[in-house]
Amino acid sequence: MRNYKIYTDGSDLKHTSHRMGVGGVLLDESGKLIDKFSEELDHRWLQSNYGTSDCSNPTAEMIAVLVALERWAPKFNTGDHVEINADYMGVKCWNEGEWKINKPYIRKVKEEIQDIIHDTGIQVLWSWVKGHQVGSGIYGSDKYWNDTVDKLAKGL
Repeated sequence: MRNYKIYTDGSDLKHTSHRMGVGGVLLDESGKLIDKFSEELDHRWLQSNYGTSDCSNPTAEMIAVLVALERWAPKFNTGDHVEINADYMGVKCWNEGEWKINKPYIRKVKEEIQDIIHDTGIQVLWSWVKGHQVGSGIYGSDKYWNDTVDKLAKGL
């Protein structure tokens, strides 16, 4: 059994029309970077995969987790522990069933996330980290990696 941490972020790219950015990092148990990604997706991709053109921040946050798990699932073995960190509370609450999902496309994204978790046999801990605002109380590695994935999601 191995331990990993994933940090993800999604961003409504307001400077572009109907586009969103997603980013993520995969860390080993010592906190060393294994891999990262930064992708820009548009409303056509969302429409074809999820029947919506909603490039909002909550949508982008959930898509970021899905992209991360799709990308890194081959690295995981059954029983590995994966802590998934996001600064949008909905990621944790939707995936743990604490919040009701009203939008069918978010429900579909969650189902795809849960399918990957089930198929890989990993044990997931959902964690919320405070956002990027000054004085947020976020320090250390959480701040560093959360700021990193924020930049990746924005394509910076």
